Amino acid sequence: LGRTAGGAGTTAAGLAATEARLRAAGLPLPSLHRTDGSGLDRDNRIACSTLAALLDRVGPGSPLTAGLPVAGKSGTLRPRLRGTPADGVVTAKTGTLKDVSALAGYATTATGATLTFAVLVNGTLPPKVAATKVDDDVAVAVTTYSGAATAALGPTPPA
Repeated sequence: LGRTAGGAGTTAAGLAATEARLRAAGLPLPSLHRTDGSGLDRDNRIACSTLAALLDRVGPGSPLTAGLPVAGKSGTLRPRLRGTPADGVVTAKTGTLKDVSALAGYATTATGATLTFAVLVNGTLPPKVAATKVDDDVAVAVTTYSGAATAALGPTPPA
């Protein structure tokens, strides 16, 4: 990425190129921290608001969205959310590492509205609480959203 942006083919140049591209697109970058270019380093951090803004920018009918898994039906979401209100109406990208889980995409509510959502879980959770369970609970909550004020649905600051 760094080389294609006219720089060196290094991790630092690639990280700078991606940040410049995100800024040029006008995406919010309140807490962007990247350690590597693969996205597999547990020290990488991006705010849910940045992911949601990117998804809002491309839209639910975009070519990007066409390739996303559908809850209970395809890809990494095939075994998840079956038999829940999210089954078949959540289209999202999953991401899972040890002590890290993510789910970001679109959900169609019972009223037919399409909502964008992003949830990122970082760190060790209490015993018997899987990070993917937290992701799935959010996906179900979004599909059952009834129109309450969304200001209360913002990110929770780290403890």
